[in-house]
Amino acid sequence: MMKKICLIGLVLGLGMKIASADLYRVSGIPISAELSSAKEARSAAIENGETDAFWALMKKMVAPDYLQQVPKPNAGDILNWVQTVSLANEKHTATKYMADLSVRFDPNQIQTFLTQNQIPFLMKDLPTTVIVPVFQNGENLWTLEEQNPLYAYLKSGDFSTPLWRITVPVGELDEIMQAREALQSGNKAALSDWAGKYNADSVAIIWVTQKGPYVTAKTTYMPVEPALENQIDVVASNGNAGSVMPNLWKKIVKVQEEKWRNLQTQNFETSMTFWAQIPIRTLSEWNGLSKKLKQAGFWDSFTVRAFRPNEVWVTFQYKGTSIDLNRQLHSLGMELTVGEQNGVWILRKMGGEL
Repeated sequence: MMKKICLIGLVLGLGMKIASADLYRVSGIPISAELSSAKEARSAAIENGETDAFWALMKKMVAPDYLQQVPKPNAGDILNWVQTVSLANEKHTATKYMADLSVRFDPNQIQTFLTQNQIPFLMKDLPTTVIVPVFQNGENLWTLEEQNPLYAYLKSGDFSTPLWRITVPVGELDEIMQAREALQSGNKAALSDWAGKYNADSVAIIWVTQKGPYVTAKTTYMPVEPALENQIDVVASNGNAGSVMPNLWKKIVKVQEEKWRNLQTQNFETSMTFWAQIPIRTLSEWNGLSKKLKQAGFWDSFTVRAFRPNEVWVTFQYKGTSIDLNRQLHSLGMELTVGEQNGVWILRKMGGEL
């Protein structure tokens, strides 16, 4: 039995207007400090908050198994990595300052830091998504109504989605059915237009079905990422589907985030391709170095990219961590570092230029 949905629109997750996902932005960091003046307290609170924001970013970008491997940067590094800062809900006394901090980090700086330390990291956020929650029990079908336990749970806002910002749509049943038909038929253009009404990147239907005590949830996602489709089964206590919604939603989010990480994580277990600048004084010096590099057995490959005055640019392929790579290079009397000015890899003699 089809029922008309309520004219209710909710923005969920961050409690603000849904915007396109930005992996490198961290919002809502509470900051506070108390010093001899409000001005000093403000500076200290922001500096400490930027460090908190960095680790919040790492929790987004780095899977839990690798998080402990992220080295602790110094305050100067974090200051250089911060691209923009904004403050909200500012409060202060003569000596105390409090606010909510939002920070956007420079993607290139953060990626360079994680790459140098060979920490696998997420390349982009899960798309901001319009969720169409559907609940079916026998012949009864509900979408945005209190009889839909998934919708009721999402409306409560009692959930956590570190990587996944969602919204529940506003509209009449006809509009929801149009989105459902577009999703099932793979009409990407129609879904893109529909998601755009909610300032989102994509649409997903989460179809929950109850048969006796068994509750099944299936997520179908657009734009289509086959690996993101999943089906999860739980058992409802006393046949009450609402009782299992927190656990069911937790499993849905976990599966979505894990599969998204598998699709979008920079993987250093495969060969890494990078290019490096090699300072040289003479051509004969390069010939000796080239012979050394060719004889080394730890490269997958290296190719001369360009000759320039006093330097050679080379493309390398290597499988392993930067620690392993430098250990191998040290055996040849060389080391790989990152240039202070432009972040380019530099291959040189240990302790000086080649």
